[in-house]
Amino acid sequence: MYKSVLIVFFVSLLSGCGNDSTVKESSTPSPDTTLVSDSILIERYFAWQDSIEYTDDDDNYYKNTIRDHEKIRDTILITYYAQQLADSLRKRTGLTLSLEEWAKYLHTIDLNGDNQLDLIYEGQSGGEPFLTEFFLIDTLGIKKIFSGYQVVTKMNFKEAKLSSFSIINPGCCTDPAIVEYFYTIKFDSSKVSLTLVNTLGYLNRLEKPTQKLSAPVAFTLKKISKLRCEAASFDGFENPVWGNEGNSISLYSIGSKGIVYGSKRYQDEEWLYVSMNPESKPVNSEFPQFLEQPTQLYGWIRKEDTDLYPD
Repeated sequence: MYKSVLIVFFVSLLSGCGNDSTVKESSTPSPDTTLVSDSILIERYFAWQDSIEYTDDDDNYYKNTIRDHEKIRDTILITYYAQQLADSLRKRTGLTLSLEEWAKYLHTIDLNGDNQLDLIYEGQSGGEPFLTEFFLIDTLGIKKIFSGYQVVTKMNFKEAKLSSFSIINPGCCTDPAIVEYFYTIKFDSSKVSLTLVNTLGYLNRLEKPTQKLSAPVAFTLKKISKLRCEAASFDGFENPVWGNEGNSISLYSIGSKGIVYGSKRYQDEEWLYVSMNPESKPVNSEFPQFLEQPTQLYGWIRKEDTDLYPD
């Protein structure tokens, strides 16, 4: 028995021996070893994703909101307006379309309650995002009052006037970052006042909380902490979908504030489903669009990083 064990030992020893350079190379991680480690992390991440429930990613932001509010569609009138706007649209988008093609992106809605149909353009921008523009029409002609990228998701009217609306930017290609912009608008005689009142940011695949709080709770970070798209820490590898660091969204400093809506326990850690206050700007983010302006970001924070965790 001992003899066979010794034979196995020496065979394994000899098979692992070589010249000095071979021994030195094996003592340091090779690129292949790093690749295997990344693969293991990615496999763990995919396994984790299969075990949880995510928010719906069904492109439900394309709701034809503007078309739903278009009560009258006079194709002759719209073609006339398309002719008036064609030159300026060509310059802004770089596109050369026929009047019929421009017209299909135009919609007639009374925006300021003067019983005169106004115009909204929601269509091609010359790039991937859509372009949305509002125009008022009166005896003086056509006046643009708003311009923004992507599509309108909500329109609210008060006393026959548009009072607020929201636009959603779902990102492009494989970018999972979604930004929603909420505006209020006021019409005072010939003056129009537009105010961006809030901006929401989140990923199109964000883990749903398993437990929801009966009432939201405010918190403050007592540690530097990462806002993540799932209730777990996955760092040290390139995300296989969007190419950034692990499952991190943004990094927040001590003193940053937010609101808790739900929670989940993963292994020995308690995680909180939160929205971070827009005033608490991230130190950095894997998604630059979340840093462009104060944005209310949604995601997961470790409870032990907050003042809700007992000392």
